[in-house]
Amino acid sequence: MAYYPKDYNGTKDTMQSRNSYIGDYTESWFANILQHLPVIKQRKLKVEIGYKDDEVLSALSPVDVAILSDDRELVLIFEVKMSIVNNYCYVDGNIQWCGDMTEHTGNPGLHRSDSVLKAIAKVLSIHAREFLLARRSVPIIVVTNAPPAPLSAERLEMSYRVGAIQGVWNVGFDDGSYFEGYRHVTSLEDINNLVKYLVEKKGYFFSGYKTSDELKNIILEAVNGPDDKIVERFLQSIRGE
Repeated sequence: MAYYPKDYNGTKDTMQSRNSYIGDYTESWFANILQHLPVIKQRKLKVEIGYKDDEVLSALSPVDVAILSDDRELVLIFEVKMSIVNNYCYVDGNIQWCGDMTEHTGNPGLHRSDSVLKAIAKVLSIHAREFLLARRSVPIIVVTNAPPAPLSAERLEMSYRVGAIQGVWNVGFDDGSYFEGYRHVTSLEDINNLVKYLVEKKGYFFSGYKTSDELKNIILEAVNGPDDKIVERFLQSIRGE
């Protein structure tokens, strides 16, 4: 078995639901799905695992899976937090399914607070560097194969609402959970449509701490000029330029 059943009371060794082997496999698995999407072929995009060749990412760990333009501009980032969620065992020489995450002792990645906090810290660092460098923000999606624990769901929803992540996609086991930004993705068509929307969407992450008077002045200055420059003026003022 991959995990001990919850009712097992014998001697136990430590088992991990996510390690470097599982991480490498799940990233490759998801990258392979992306490579076969119609939008990737139509727009001549590239899918790359462990991408880091970018000014924004230079001081950070590589992103798990990236979508790049034909000239290698970073278009979309996926942080893959997938784990073993099913248990299999040998029965009369055959491999059989013996239960899911509700029946075994392993914890999926998004049930571990350290995994969620690391993911949030990483995406905030990426967006903060984009903001300070006056770069367009690259959408970031967290991909999992199991619903997150309640506390993790709360943290991920908050990250989605403030623009740190642009969604959480569950491509595996689902228990009917829902929170803002969370999707249970059930088909290649769903993934293709979501990727197409994010590729076409142009967005910016911005943050800062300003007094109400400072914000009022920034807004008034931004709207006092050509309409096509409002966003640019607003972001420049937020950055203090």
